[in-house]
Amino acid sequence: MAVPVWAMEEIRDHGQARDLQVLVGLVALMERRTQEVRASINQISEYLMVSPKTVQRSLKWLEEHRVVVTTRKGKPAVNVYKIIYKRPVNRVTGDLFNRSAVTYSTDSDEASNRSPVTYSNHAFSWPDQAIRETTIEILDISAIEVLKRAASGGGEEVIFGADPDHEERPFDPAPKKKPRRDLGRLVTQFIGDPRVIMTHTYSTRDVVILKRTLNTLRDSGLTEFTVSQMIKRFLDVEHWRNAENPVLTFSSKAVQKKLMEQTDATVAVDNPVLAFVVNDFQRGELDLPWPDRSSDQAIRNTVIMYGMDICYRYPELIVYLIENSSGGTSEEFKPTLSRLNSLVRVIAGEEDGDPVELRESLSGIPLPDELIKLSKENLRPQAASITEAVYNYRRMNHGRE
Repeated sequence: MAVPVWAMEEIRDHGQARDLQVLVGLVALMERRTQEVRASINQISEYLMVSPKTVQRSLKWLEEHRVVVTTRKGKPAVNVYKIIYKRPVNRVTGDLFNRSAVTYSTDSDEASNRSPVTYSNHAFSWPDQAIRETTIEILDISAIEVLKRAASGGGEEVIFGADPDHEERPFDPAPKKKPRRDLGRLVTQFIGDPRVIMTHTYSTRDVVILKRTLNTLRDSGLTEFTVSQMIKRFLDVEHWRNAENPVLTFSSKAVQKKLMEQTDATVAVDNPVLAFVVNDFQRGELDLPWPDRSSDQAIRNTVIMYGMDICYRYPELIVYLIENSSGGTSEEFKPTLSRLNSLVRVIAGEEDGDPVELRESLSGIPLPDELIKLSKENLRPQAASITEAVYNYRRMNHGRE
């Protein structure tokens, strides 16, 4: 069974690659007779080898754009997803069908009676030349009352093409898709290296995994040159390039951590204060929110004395404190930084103290979930450098899933 052409165009114009991936997965899992999929989020994610969150986001997008209609079931039953193979339109206006619409027939002699055709949460009315769905919609009591008023010509004024009891909402345009990143040079560097081109054959799945890894590295802030240097270093190590599957080896977090340590990594950041932290608290040509350059060294000294643990684990919190303390000049900067540092050390078991009391004293700070939950298991690992710390932060918060 093919993927609906109109849905591919919708994803091309307004969606992302992951939306097409999930739609193709639904088509593969679909029961051909009913054009329905009965599967859980976890089952779909395991089939596609992507995270459940990615599947959830794409299913929500496909439902919002009328590509898929979801019938929600209570646990332990699974939801039912029906793929729509014909672009839904409104017979009156010709526009894409609104799920809350009431559609009336206008092509019969009884048009003046405003004879109702359909009314439901996901009923679609097709153009005359299209093949209509052979389904019967069951109307609820409120729908019947509305239709009775419309047919009799009495009661409140009926607005064609919309539910008269439905509150009008402002138009929300579909989000623009991200521009596609050119990974050709990096992929060619990896799979076309003379030392491996004769000994390894890469499947389509391997290339997909490699591109996903490269996208994650770039989304995490690493420049293309840095990623290229990591690939070069990886291929220079014999037991890595001769592994059973070099792509999976390169994609592992342990290997990437080692490559970061062995490469002069450069992280591209948009926030000038974060760039200031990455540059070892050197202003250079950065346009920082505070004009007094004498504060730069004071900030660096304060972080070294009171906040090294938090700096090498959660550099974004250092940035937040600097931005909200007038460039570190506020009296609260030093004690707040110290309490943050102590909270991380107490959770990690490196310092004695009451973590609940420390957390409460930082109620105004946007703490990550693991610090709010005082979770040692999920505590972000300490990096070997500030650059690596920023990379870890960007990977966890900005990488494509």
